[in-house]
Amino acid sequence: MIGWKQAFDESRSALVLVKLHIPSDARVVKTKGRGFYRCDRAQVVSITSPSAGRHRFESASSLKDPDFIYRPGETVVSTNSYNYCLCEFCGDPFNEFGPGIYFFKTKKEALEYEY
Repeated sequence: MIGWKQAFDESRSALVLVKLHIPSDARVVKTKGRGFYRCDRAQVVSITSPSAGRHRFESASSLKDPDFIYRPGETVVSTNSYNYCLCEFCGDPFNEFGPGIYFFKTKKEALEYEY
């Protein structure tokens, strides 16, 4: 499965678009309410500018946690660094803001989402 999300570029001055590959054996849940997904791990495929998608970035940081870094080719794993619970991934679809790597199934949804 492919997932999309917004993040900040290396300088945290601009939004970028992160393309993720969610492995078939990853834990995935679709949240109730806002319609986004979260998973326990994903491989970063690319990081591009949201407008044209041509400019590529070497890294990007999470909008919620500046220490959670995305790099193309690397696998990211859900942590509880900015969540207030002790679990690493929350499979409860009713817990809209539980721990996990949040993403959308389409690029359009990711671009339209306002954080």
